[in-house]
Amino acid sequence: MWLKSHKSLIMPLSMILGALFYNPLSKLPFLIPFGLFCMLFIAYSSLNFRRLRITKTNIVLIICHLILILGLYFIAKITLGNLLALSVILCVISPTSASSSAVVFSLGGSKETCITHIILDNIFVTIFAPIILSILVPTADVPIFTSMIKIFNHIMPLLILPLVIVIFIRRLKPKITAKIAEYQWTSLIFWSLYLLVIFAQTTDRIIHCNKEELHQVIIMATTALIICIFQYIFGNIVGKRLHNQVAVAQGLGQKNTSLGIWLANAYSSNPLAIIFSAAYSLWQNIYNSWQMYDYERKQNKKEIQQK
Repeated sequence: MWLKSHKSLIMPLSMILGALFYNPLSKLPFLIPFGLFCMLFIAYSSLNFRRLRITKTNIVLIICHLILILGLYFIAKITLGNLLALSVILCVISPTSASSSAVVFSLGGSKETCITHIILDNIFVTIFAPIILSILVPTADVPIFTSMIKIFNHIMPLLILPLVIVIFIRRLKPKITAKIAEYQWTSLIFWSLYLLVIFAQTTDRIIHCNKEELHQVIIMATTALIICIFQYIFGNIVGKRLHNQVAVAQGLGQKNTSLGIWLANAYSSNPLAIIFSAAYSLWQNIYNSWQMYDYERKQNKKEIQQK
């Protein structure tokens, strides 16, 4: 199949189509959880659950996430001012996106490390993000417990429900999940649905900015690019030391920006705060698209040399 052999094209095509047809696509938010649900269902189908365990890599990832939250916030607060600092922390504090599993699998990374970290990081954010934000953003009128419940409702059902369904099917009809596991690459198709809507919504927000807001949008988008590059570089450095570069880089670099946008709406009175997470989504997906293209190119080169 053409898509299977040209996986690196799925993301840029989705981004372009999302930007071009932003008006109708931005009105289809239900495609975001649907796409993520299907991605995780496919990912869980191929897992050996006995190999899912908390390792040194997972512990280091959580510690690094906490360091990045606090470090980048205080650097931004000193150098960029309150609004940008708030936008930075609301994006960086967001957990690893479930969609990172599709990238890790496509790049030949550790599936078990990736899935374990996605679950752990989302639990970590659910519990500690409201506490951290209540300390660092005391002006936000969001009760800690209320924030915990809302974050839990935002991310946990999407993580747990496909896992429960896979376990149920595997017990009754193990051949079904085994067959689904043979088509791991199809998770990228469902990711494309997620990207279509995310980029449509981002484009819609940018287009509806007035001239005065556009300057702030450019600053936020540029800052989001710098933060994105830094987190992936940091992830690659840590990942090399842990001999798990792909999973660690994605674990620290790829964010659940839809939650970041929700947090921006909840913790900031400035409507422009959501632009940072939206721009971060753009940069992380451009980078991941290039990674997949480069990986695919190298794999094709190896196959030609072997022949």
